[in-house]
Amino acid sequence: MKNLSLERLWVSLIDSPAFRRFERQGMGAQLFRSRFFQQASQLKNRLSTTLAVRSQPDLFRDVHTFVLFIGHNKSGTSLVGALLDALDAEARRRGAILLKIEPGLGLDGADFARLGFRPSPQTIQPPRTIVLDLSGDDEAILARMNQGTRRNIRKSARFEVAIRQGTRDDVPRFNALLAETGDRNEFGVHAPDYYQRAYDLFAPEGRAALTLGSYGGQDLAGVMVFRLGDWAWYFYGASSDRERQRMASYGVQWAGIQWAKAGGARYYDLYGVHDAGPQELEAQFEARSDGLWGVYRFKRGWGGDVLRGAGAWDRVYRPAIYAAYRLAVRLLRRAE
Repeated sequence: MKNLSLERLWVSLIDSPAFRRFERQGMGAQLFRSRFFQQASQLKNRLSTTLAVRSQPDLFRDVHTFVLFIGHNKSGTSLVGALLDALDAEARRRGAILLKIEPGLGLDGADFARLGFRPSPQTIQPPRTIVLDLSGDDEAILARMNQGTRRNIRKSARFEVAIRQGTRDDVPRFNALLAETGDRNEFGVHAPDYYQRAYDLFAPEGRAALTLGSYGGQDLAGVMVFRLGDWAWYFYGASSDRERQRMASYGVQWAGIQWAKAGGARYYDLYGVHDAGPQELEAQFEARSDGLWGVYRFKRGWGGDVLRGAGAWDRVYRPAIYAAYRLAVRLLRRAE
């Protein structure tokens, strides 16, 4: 506890009015903006954290606790730096070869190389996506879609597809639809426990919704949508081969959009299309069905903008093995 007491003493000192006046004026301002002071502060932060971890290892087994301890904004490093310190410690403890991040959208000016990352040769998540603008009422959102998508949404209602927000008991039914979709379209799906865990983590807090569409007692389609703040994400979707003329996939997707907007979301990320520019996508989507081209054909009709995230970046801990990993990625691509 001695180290924690010293940390609290440090925080109380730099939070004092006298200290704040000193750091804003004259020599104090020059000192605190200098590279020497920033490096000294970071060194102090790492040393105090290391001592605390060694004296109380159980307290810091949880990475969240680790970040909270070293990440307060008066510690001499940023919250990002604190998070990276925590991740580095955990990654090295586990013998990790690399830490891969895929930061997503809206980070065009971020300098990940300055933070110690390098561009990755391999992405896990699709870097390009389509994002819908949820401003306006339902009619305004529908107006931004193409005519075919609007027609299929209305057809779903006219053909008596019953839309419901699922409960935990419905997750196995959603898993059955996912398995059927994976077999039909020849792509992999996670184990059933994965989707159950996703529902259990987010749905009880109102951050996820499972929406299912059925007819005659049979589930025909489902989506699992997540939301946080201004954003919502359509991560998982599935449909049956039965009664496809009823357009249940359009009914559940529209219900997911309405749920997201009702919860305050301003943007709806359809999550993942083929990684090509808008002109190439529009020129080739009718002729292509491989990879995510078929997905683009469905998603383009919802009226969003094609955007690309920051891609994948790697933070390397074991350079020799990482070099072998990069070579393996290149060889696999040549073999495709």
